[in-house]
Amino acid sequence: MRPDLKWTALLSPPGDAGRYPKEMNVRLEPLPYLPRKQDNVVNLDDGNGTTTSEGCVLRCWLDDTHCWIANAKPGNGYAMSITPWPYANAHIWIARGAVYLLRIDQAYSWTYYDDLGIACYIAHDPKHAFIATYTDVICLDSAGFIHWRTPVAIDGIEFLGETDGWLELNCCDDPPDVWRPRRVSIRDGAIG
Repeated sequence: MRPDLKWTALLSPPGDAGRYPKEMNVRLEPLPYLPRKQDNVVNLDDGNGTTTSEGCVLRCWLDDTHCWIANAKPGNGYAMSITPWPYANAHIWIARGAVYLLRIDQAYSWTYYDDLGIACYIAHDPKHAFIATYTDVICLDSAGFIHWRTPVAIDGIEFLGETDGWLELNCCDDPPDVWRPRRVSIRDGAIG
């Protein structure tokens, strides 16, 4: 995970950029621990109760003047990544397996998806983002809703890219050495 991730996004819903021309600068800083004196901590959880104990910590800066701290309950995996999704004005954060969609300009607007996330891929058509868990591929629309979820592997998925409306994957069928290529339809999650 990069120690400092910065990008510029429109502060508007997709398709409404003309109505809301203000841009925002977003900077994300993974932290090794919760800062001692912070009253702007947002505790993220998996839907089974909010934790206030220290988890994976991310400082979220908006326009270098306003910040809040995301304290995520970690998942059951090892993966750590932050993927910007400018089309959706969001970031997908994998925090030791736990997968969250964050909207930096709305600290309390976040969504939890899974606790075994390992990778994220933004499609060439940025209206969709894809999350790989150990077993499934999850397709999100730009509002953050799950469009489809398809099981394709036993112990790992790698995104290889996309061709002609298909996600190209490498899937682990027999850990640790048996990996096979698979294709999943971007439109509906059907395996090809």
